[in-house]
Amino acid sequence: ARDGVLGRAGPASAHATSTSSTREVGLIPFLRGTGIDDQGRSLEEILNMNFDEMEMVHNYIQWIFPTQERSMFNRNAPLLTPDVQKVC
Repeated sequence: ARDGVLGRAGPASAHATSTSSTREVGLIPFLRGTGIDDQGRSLEEILNMNFDEMEMVHNYIQWIFPTQERSMFNRNAPLLTPDVQKVC
């Protein structure tokens, strides 16, 4: 099944570039560089943020460093489930 963790086609948010509108939302596509996070940002876009941008927004952290536990700060953060661990 395809979902927010493994990947699903989804609309890009206002933060996304025009090329991200056809990318998948999900942890695996995001980490592979072919998808976007729930805010419409690619891994490359996040890694290219400057210090001030990173200090203003923190909801990217759980996408770059996913864990098995639900985030207390980002309810849309993906989980590093056993199924995802098998793929990664």
